[in-house]
Amino acid sequence: LRHVILHATPAEWNGTQAVMMTFEDVTEFRRTHDQLRRLLTVDTHTGILNRAGIEHVVRRRLTEAVNDGGHMSLIAIRAENFRYLNETRGYVPADRIMRSFVRAVKRYVDGRPGSVLGRWSEDEFIIVAQCSGAAAVVMAKEIRGNSRDVIFSAGIADLTDGGYMSASEFIGAAYDAMCEAVKSGGNTTALARNS
Repeated sequence: LRHVILHATPAEWNGTQAVMMTFEDVTEFRRTHDQLRRLLTVDTHTGILNRAGIEHVVRRRLTEAVNDGGHMSLIAIRAENFRYLNETRGYVPADRIMRSFVRAVKRYVDGRPGSVLGRWSEDEFIIVAQCSGAAAVVMAKEIRGNSRDVIFSAGIADLTDGGYMSASEFIGAAYDAMCEAVKSGGNTTALARNS
């Protein structure tokens, strides 16, 4: 597949009006652009969106949900036992467990229309879910039920409950709820407080 830009310039040919056509091959430019975009938005370790990538999705989806009146929730997840796995099993086995967890969560999220998974930090993740907060609680419960080795707490923010005006405010609400879940003993889910 080649990418070309067609340029048309008015010209004169043997005394008559004509159009001079030139083709510019931009295939390599497009490939380089796509590779750079991927490097900037994808976590190379897990293959899911990185922090910048998931923030972009949240901003875009928040605008769409506000304009269309649609449902949207965020689920912030912290793998609470990741450091323990590193210390007791070693880096390589713990890393394998984390990547397996991410693959399982991604498969689950990919089966939910409009949902996207991204990595927020080493052991924290954000799920953008096109559903209500109640449905997001069910999602977190189902993910927890299918997780054998990773223990996690989740925080959920529902757009309709909080009326969040910015992506950072919305993410912050889900993140704060996740921290509350961790403080309450962990391995649980907490809902963001209404603003």
